[in-house]
Amino acid sequence: GDLDDCSGLPSATAPMQGLPAAAAGAKPSPPAEKKKLSPAERAAEKERVQRLVKEFAKEAIRGKPVVLIDPLNPRSKQAATFHLDKYLATFAISELTGSKHEYTLKRVCQILKGADLAARAPKLA
Repeated sequence: GDLDDCSGLPSATAPMQGLPAAAAGAKPSPPAEKKKLSPAERAAEKERVQRLVKEFAKEAIRGKPVVLIDPLNPRSKQAATFHLDKYLATFAISELTGSKHEYTLKRVCQILKGADLAARAPKLA
């Protein structure tokens, strides 16, 4: 399907099969304007992004609630929890039914959200 094709991406690896789409509900910051940053601004932005990544990783290690969307039946939504291991190498989606799906981050070849998700998989948007 549309979500399984990573062949057009640089350094793509084999796509993960059976990975449900997940939405955490948090609104990301709008993209920064495309302008030249001074060295001080670049350093501040780097620090801001590192802080955001660190906060996300801490939350994900503890477990972050998500909503699973079945790609074959997009109206079917299910509460679950997203977990990241402490080495930041694998993540897991734990369903309320007790089912757990684990994935290696190195195998992730793309993440779609917003307009990109709507364009590639309109039924899931």
